[in-house]
Amino acid sequence: VVQLAVQPDAVDDTDFQIDPTALDTFNILLNDVLNPISDFVITEISPLTGVTNLGNGTFSYQAGQEPGSASFFYEVCSQSCPLLCDMATVTITTRDASCSFIPNIFTPNGDGVNDWLEIPCLESGFFEANSLVIYNQWGDKVYEAAPYSNDESLAWRGTLDGEAGKDLPDGVYFYIFKPGPNEATVKGFIEIFR
Repeated sequence: VVQLAVQPDAVDDTDFQIDPTALDTFNILLNDVLNPISDFVITEISPLTGVTNLGNGTFSYQAGQEPGSASFFYEVCSQSCPLLCDMATVTITTRDASCSFIPNIFTPNGDGVNDWLEIPCLESGFFEANSLVIYNQWGDKVYEAAPYSNDESLAWRGTLDGEAGKDLPDGVYFYIFKPGPNEATVKGFIEIFR
């Protein structure tokens, strides 16, 4: 049986996520098309600090403390025909382990962009026991949720008690956000601007 080498198809990996300071391993070949798979060699094109090539498409990554994304390129080439190569990007996102940033404006005007209050750190999954209370300028409570969710169907859209059709007027509102039972309370303001 003779098997011809085929042009590899390296596909970008953009969904690797890791907790701050964690060490994790991942395989970049799971979404690539290689035929035959035993004929290919992988080379890092742009090395990234904290990434170690463990062989056979498996890499390890030691995350730092700061949230954010980091990327490196790799190339997959056929061993029997070195001209058959393809390149892809690997992006690793370090999750946000603190809840110190809450946006201070959103535009619930129904255009599909920035229509609800989104608290970025909630995507990390670290703050499931959170609570959020929002007050108007006279100190009246206009919204409360425990836990608060960024889910489109549950998030605050600038309405009284979260009820559709009870739009609050444009203006500045004040929030008290508690990320979790042992986390410091975050206070600030948010503006509704339709």
